[in-house]
Amino acid sequence: MLTPYGFPQNGAVLQVAVKASPYSNIANLDAVPLIPDVIGDGVVKEGDFFLLRNQYTMKDNGVYILGPVKNNTAPLKRHSDVDNVLANGGQVRVCLLGSPFEFVSMNNGPVAIGVGSILFASTEPPPAYPPIAGG
Repeated sequence: MLTPYGFPQNGAVLQVAVKASPYSNIANLDAVPLIPDVIGDGVVKEGDFFLLRNQYTMKDNGVYILGPVKNNTAPLKRHSDVDNVLANGGQVRVCLLGSPFEFVSMNNGPVAIGVGSILFASTEPPPAYPPIAGG
């Protein structure tokens, strides 16, 4: 089954690819400054997905969609597919484009969106083991 944004949804797991995942807190989600210190070095455009995972208020963590850019700022709107999965106790796996890391939601059970804390933890890529000689 596909979500409205075209992502595969396997039972209670939703997989999402995001353009950026700012490390620091975004103070104003209605006017995010589109500068490298905030969004990284990539070029972003309206409709790109962002993972916020280090908000001071953990209820604000989640996946967001970048709104219209004006004066080098843009609003972020919560990603409804992600919120629906979290609200129903599912897991969200987030891939950061161009990175080997993945972020996984770590909530145990349903989350009240806008009220409950949302936690994402990073997973490291599996190690590349050298082939065994003679094997």
